[in-house]
Amino acid sequence: MVAKGNSEALRAHKAESQADTRLELEKALARLRNGQPKRVPKVSKINATTLAKEADVDRSTIYRYHPAILDEIQRINNSTVVTRLKEKHGELAQAEAKTREYRQMLEEAQAHKELLKRENYRLQHRIDELEALLKQRDDAIGELQRKINTKQTVVPLK
Repeated sequence: MVAKGNSEALRAHKAESQADTRLELEKALARLRNGQPKRVPKVSKINATTLAKEADVDRSTIYRYHPAILDEIQRINNSTVVTRLKEKHGELAQAEAKTREYRQMLEEAQAHKELLKRENYRLQHRIDELEALLKQRDDAIGELQRKINTKQTVVPLK
């Protein structure tokens, strides 16, 4: 009878010990997830080794008695990768939208530049025409002034 009672007490102690360890592991995992660990650096990756250090338990204890915790670590790491991937896809979509916007702005600016080039060409051609017209008028005015000056110097005799 003594052996049976002792065996039950050992089983109860083992179950209690595992429950306490599980609780410590869950608390440590929560601290690591929140970025507020007590025993490991804040930038540590979440894995069995860092969790064991944070919970102050042997790493083999996690592997031997708490495979659900290992599954949770795997799920956290997978979700972190998926989250980062989604963030990168979002950033990529934003960058592509900005690229399209900038490309459209560039095309509009190039079209506007072409319009300005055509307008400048037209205006330069008009300036050349007007300068040629002014030169003709200046020549005509000069010719008329010469005729007036020559008529004034010649005084007819009466």
